[in-house]
Amino acid sequence: MDPRKLTLFAALLVLCAGLITYLAVAQQETGTGVVPPKQDEKDKPEISEAGHPIERVMVGGKEFRLEVVSNDITRFKGLSDRKEIAEDGGMLFVFPRHKVQIHEFVMRDCLTDIDIIFLDQKMRITASYNMPVEEPRRVDEPEPIDPRRQRDLYAERLKKYSSRFPNQYVIELKGGTIAKLREDPEIAKQLDNGQVIKLDTQKLLRKAR
Repeated sequence: MDPRKLTLFAALLVLCAGLITYLAVAQQETGTGVVPPKQDEKDKPEISEAGHPIERVMVGGKEFRLEVVSNDITRFKGLSDRKEIAEDGGMLFVFPRHKVQIHEFVMRDCLTDIDIIFLDQKMRITASYNMPVEEPRRVDEPEPIDPRRQRDLYAERLKKYSSRFPNQYVIELKGGTIAKLREDPEIAKQLDNGQVIKLDTQKLLRKAR
């Protein structure tokens, strides 16, 4: 064989061997050969179907994926019109510092039972309730055209659930969740008034309006 062709053939063999080695190492590093996600994609916050950011919160030793609502419009809407709430789902209401006060929640247009937990500025439980579904708005309770001048008979008849003390955060879960958690005596103590449910308050308050 021509020495020049032999040299070229040997060079091609070395090049192929190097390429095979590179691909094998790359596959081993990624585990599957799939390019790992970029850091910014990996750290991208979770968003619910309703467009709310998701905050993972431990309540009674169980992790819940709570939709954060932090302005007047989303807080007013809350879980209204939801036909169901996931076992590990729910909502986290965040109020800015200038709106820390005694709040009253009602089951306005709610289609499924809800458990509610009120927290003060230090994340201590001030009150908790099970809120059952109420009769929807009747024909003799029309929605007021101008709420500032007209009474809303529907809203007035709904049961009020009070935080009892000034509160800044509210957690809503699927109805019956608190009762299930309280079946464990040790967990039940964690849900008593005065107990703390830890939140990332700095991050949450940056969004509150």
